[in-house]
Amino acid sequence: MVSWFHALRRLQVGGRDDNYSESGFLTSFILKPDICPALQELEINFVPEWDLLFLMLERRNYLPLSRGVAQIKRLAFPISIAPNLLIPLTDILNGRFTERPLNLELSFYGRHHGGIL
Repeated sequence: MVSWFHALRRLQVGGRDDNYSESGFLTSFILKPDICPALQELEINFVPEWDLLFLMLERRNYLPLSRGVAQIKRLAFPISIAPNLLIPLTDILNGRFTERPLNLELSFYGRHHGGIL
Protein backbone atom coordinates (compact mmCIF):
# COMPACT_ATOMS: atom_id res chain seq x y z
CA MET A 1 0.00 0.00 0.00
CA VAL A 2 1.37 3.42 -0.99
CA SER A 3 0.20 6.22 1.26
CA TRP A 4 0.99 9.85 0.73
CA PHE A 5 -0.02 11.12 4.16
CA HIS A 6 0.00 8.04 6.36
CA ALA A 7 -0.63 9.79 9.71
CA LEU A 8 -3.14 12.47 8.62
CA ARG A 9 -6.34 12.10 10.68
CA ARG A 10 -8.19 15.36 9.84
CA LEU A 11 -8.35 17.14 6.49
CA GLN A 12 -9.95 20.43 5.50
CA VAL A 13 -10.41 20.89 1.74
CA GLY A 14 -11.41 23.84 -0.38
CA GLY A 15 -12.28 27.43 -0.01
CA ARG A 16 -13.26 30.40 -2.08
CA ASP A 17 -9.82 31.15 -3.51
CA ASP A 18 -8.48 27.63 -3.88
CA ASN A 19 -7.63 26.48 -7.38
CA TYR A 20 -8.42 22.77 -7.38
CA SER A 21 -10.82 20.31 -8.90
CA GLU A 22 -13.53 19.42 -6.41
CA SER A 23 -14.59 16.40 -8.46
CA GLY A 24 -10.96 15.38 -8.88
CA PHE A 25 -10.43 15.44 -5.12
CA LEU A 26 -13.33 13.06 -4.47
CA THR A 27 -12.41 10.89 -7.44
CA SER A 28 -8.85 10.47 -6.16
CA PHE A 29 -10.20 9.18 -2.84
CA ILE A 30 -12.56 6.80 -4.70
CA LEU A 31 -9.73 5.34 -6.76
CA LYS A 32 -7.11 5.31 -3.99
CA PRO A 33 -8.74 5.19 -0.53
CA ASP A 34 -5.33 4.47 0.96
CA ILE A 35 -3.95 7.93 0.07
CA CYS A 36 -4.59 8.97 3.68
CA PRO A 37 -5.13 5.67 5.52
CA ALA A 38 -5.59 7.23 8.99
CA LEU A 39 -8.08 9.89 7.84
CA GLN A 40 -11.21 9.99 10.03
CA GLU A 41 -12.44 13.59 9.80
CA LEU A 42 -13.12 15.46 6.58
CA GLU A 43 -14.23 19.07 6.27
CA ILE A 44 -15.35 19.91 2.75
CA ASN A 45 -15.66 23.65 2.11
CA PHE A 46 -17.58 23.25 -1.12
CA VAL A 47 -20.89 21.70 -2.07
CA PRO A 48 -19.84 18.27 -3.31
CA GLU A 49 -21.20 16.24 -6.18
CA TRP A 50 -23.27 14.00 -3.93
CA ASP A 51 -22.84 10.84 -6.04
CA LEU A 52 -19.06 11.18 -5.85
CA LEU A 53 -19.17 11.82 -2.10
CA PHE A 54 -21.33 8.73 -1.53
CA LEU A 55 -19.05 6.60 -3.71
CA MET A 56 -15.97 7.84 -1.83
CA LEU A 57 -17.50 7.12 1.58
CA GLU A 58 -18.83 3.71 0.54
CA ARG A 59 -15.52 2.71 -0.97
CA ARG A 60 -13.58 3.78 2.10
CA ASN A 61 -15.96 2.92 4.94
CA TYR A 62 -16.90 -0.52 3.64
CA LEU A 63 -13.33 -1.75 3.11
CA PRO A 64 -12.27 -4.59 5.40
CA LEU A 65 -10.21 -3.37 8.35
CA SER A 66 -7.42 -5.64 7.14
CA ARG A 67 -6.78 -3.12 4.33
CA GLY A 68 -5.46 -0.68 6.95
CA VAL A 69 -7.74 2.19 5.91
CA ALA A 70 -9.66 4.01 8.67
CA GLN A 71 -13.31 4.87 8.21
CA ILE A 72 -14.43 8.47 7.84
CA LYS A 73 -16.33 9.10 11.09
CA ARG A 74 -17.00 12.84 10.82
CA LEU A 75 -17.94 15.10 7.89
CA ALA A 76 -18.45 18.85 7.89
CA PHE A 77 -19.94 20.98 5.09
CA PRO A 78 -20.44 24.72 4.46
CA ILE A 79 -24.19 24.19 4.07
CA SER A 80 -26.98 22.40 5.87
CA ILE A 81 -27.59 18.92 4.50
CA ALA A 82 -30.93 18.12 2.86
CA PRO A 83 -32.95 15.58 4.89
CA ASN A 84 -32.97 13.01 2.07
CA LEU A 85 -29.13 12.96 2.22
CA LEU A 86 -28.62 13.25 5.96
CA ILE A 87 -29.86 9.77 6.98
CA PRO A 88 -27.88 7.83 4.35
CA LEU A 89 -24.72 9.86 5.11
CA THR A 90 -25.14 9.19 8.82
CA ASP A 91 -25.60 5.47 8.15
CA ILE A 92 -22.39 5.28 6.10
CA LEU A 93 -20.43 7.20 8.75
CA ASN A 94 -21.67 4.69 11.32
CA GLY A 95 -20.58 1.75 9.16
CA ARG A 96 -24.09 0.68 8.19
CA PHE A 97 -24.96 -0.26 4.63
CA THR A 98 -27.61 2.01 3.18
CA GLU A 99 -29.31 2.79 -0.10
CA ARG A 100 -28.04 5.85 -1.87
CA PRO A 101 -30.75 8.51 -2.40
CA LEU A 102 -32.21 8.78 -5.88
CA ASN A 103 -31.26 11.73 -8.06
CA LEU A 104 -34.87 12.74 -8.58
CA GLU A 105 -34.88 15.69 -6.22
CA LEU A 106 -32.50 18.55 -5.55
CA SER A 107 -32.61 20.65 -2.38
CA PHE A 108 -30.47 23.55 -1.27
CA TYR A 109 -30.27 24.53 2.36
CA GLY A 110 -28.20 27.18 4.07
CA ARG A 111 -27.39 30.78 3.30
CA HIS A 112 -28.82 32.62 0.38
CA HIS A 113 -26.16 34.58 -1.49
CA GLY A 114 -28.46 36.40 -3.88
CA GLY A 115 -28.92 35.88 -7.56
CA ILE A 116 -31.62 34.18 -9.56
CA LEU A 117 -31.79 30.45 -10.09
